[in-house]
Amino acid sequence: MSSPVDSDDGIRYDWFTNMPPPSDDIEWNGLVQRGEKLFQTMMEPTATSAQSIFTDFPDVYDKWGYKTYALDSPHVKLGHQGITEAVEAIGASVDEKDWETHEVQHMPGYNQLRQGDGSTYQVGDKTYRFTGATFSSVINVKDGIVM
Repeated sequence: MSSPVDSDDGIRYDWFTNMPPPSDDIEWNGLVQRGEKLFQTMMEPTATSAQSIFTDFPDVYDKWGYKTYALDSPHVKLGHQGITEAVEAIGASVDEKDWETHEVQHMPGYNQLRQGDGSTYQVGDKTYRFTGATFSSVINVKDGIVM
């Protein structure tokens, strides 16, 4: 189990309290089968158009507890990832002003934390837990590179 994390703004993040017990083998195998079925469904080439079926973006993100952020300069430093040479080799810019980071986080926003414990959110009549997950996409806007 992970320990709670105190943030710079004094908010205590404790994503792993009151977690259910680990799955047994039967439940685990059932979840794996559901995941495989979902993946196969996602990979089926049945689309007749490149247009997304999701038309309420980014509102649906907010509904399901996700927050989106755009940051100037890469959150991921190219040199720390060992890719500076690769980016230079293809003739692309390594100047930080040419890069942006876009993040999606499944965690409460600042105002939600101030209103309660901040570990759950509501959709309809159901309550869900935030996962604390973060996805970052680093983009070179000058040369059209997406990482």
